[in-house]
Amino acid sequence: MLIKPCGETALLIDLSDSDTNPLNAAIKLRAAIESASASGAIPGIAEIIPAAATVLVHIDPALVHLSDAAKLITELDSEDAADQAGSAHSHIEIPVSYSGPDLESLAYHLQLSPQKLIELHGELTWTAAFGGFAPGFMYLVAEDFPFTVPRLASPRTAIPAGSVALAGGFSAVYPQQSPGGWQLIGHTEVAMWDPQRQHPALIQPGDTVRFINNS
Repeated sequence: MLIKPCGETALLIDLSDSDTNPLNAAIKLRAAIESASASGAIPGIAEIIPAAATVLVHIDPALVHLSDAAKLITELDSEDAADQAGSAHSHIEIPVSYSGPDLESLAYHLQLSPQKLIELHGELTWTAAFGGFAPGFMYLVAEDFPFTVPRLASPRTAIPAGSVALAGGFSAVYPQQSPGGWQLIGHTEVAMWDPQRQHPALIQPGDTVRFINNS
């Protein structure tokens, strides 16, 4: 990993040259840092922000120096610590009406029946890897999802809030109406983003998600 200072109170950890999949490495490192913070092994962790190949760690300089935090992070065993972190996260079930406009064409492209695609999407346990694009938009990955789903050649100008979608190796739920090029396979009434909640984003990095067929 490559660790760089980001201002005076943060470290940017770049895993793009990881020997393994950079996204998987970032997921495991985020969990490891979170576990180390919870146990007190790394003091002063204020916030952890994962992305596709990086992890940004904000620290409290009154509790730990940047260089000391960087050294402690390099000494983490991501595999063991990540396993311990899972219990601190939520498991969320999202009811879905599988009636998206791209369901049939995407199933055909993947050489599946629409019903088989629905079953596959619902059988998997998805893990929230990182957020982005819009408040409440969470990139979900599943270890056994075997496809790389193409984005639409021409993105839609307005995708309804609650649209359940696939693109690349990810699934996601659009939290609000917005443009987008993901393949839409269903819809949910569950709000992904609500400023009135204590935690406005329903799904946080590290949470697990199951999609329940409510068609």
